[in-house]
This record gives sequence, structure tokens and C-alpha cells, in this order.
Amino acid sequence: MNPKGLVHRYDDLRVFDLFKEDSSVDSFVQEVLSPLLALDRTRNTHMIETLDAFFTHGMVRKAAAAQLEIHPNTLDYRLRAIEDALGYAVRLGTGAFKLQLALKLLPLARNALARGWDHRHNSPHPVK
Repeated sequence: MNPKGLVHRYDDLRVFDLFKEDSSVDSFVQEVLSPLLALDRTRNTHMIETLDAFFTHGMVRKAAAAQLEIHPNTLDYRLRAIEDALGYAVRLGTGAFKLQLALKLLPLARNALARGWDHRHNSPHPVK
């Protein structure tokens, strides 16, 4: 980074910590996805699966809904619930990037299995 340039916040640069050999991957995934992982675990809400399908299909709701075997309106409902749980929009800027990165790193997180991640299929446990 340019030390004489703009002032940067650590939250904006935290992604660079992921390249260090420590618990950065675990803490990043936990920080970004913990509200969704907790709801999936306690209420069986399918938020991680929904978000993963939504981003996998380039935020195309009909394609994501087809993969999930749900109606596109149900997908919209789930996405609103995800945004409510996170407190920010999942389709915009830094929020979308952080979520996509955390989803990609989820299988690498040491405690992924404890959070319901199925490493054999590289996806959340299949649910409808």
C-alpha cells in the first residue's frame, strides 16, 4: 500500500491477512458467516446453502432457485432473511465480496465440519 496515500481501515485490508499461516482463515470465515452458520445450526434455515447457490450462479435468482429446487420468490425471501441477519446487502460491493470469499474459504476453515460443512461434497449438507 502507498503509505503517503489514503488512510486505510484495517477492516478494508483484512483480506491480506488470509495469506499468513495462522488462524486468519478461521477467524475471517467465522466473522463473516457466523450469523448465518448459527441460524442454520439452530433453526435449519439453509442460509449458507442459499447464499452459496446464489453466488455460484452469478446472482441470477432463477438459476439459483432452480438449483435449490425452490421458487424464485422463496429465494428472494431467504436473501432478505440473510440480509437481516447480517445487517447489510449481499449483492453490493465489499459485502458481496467478503461473503463470496468466506464461502470459498469455508472448506479450509479448521472448524468447518463442526459448523455443518460437508467437505466430501464441498458444499453445505444438502437440504431442501
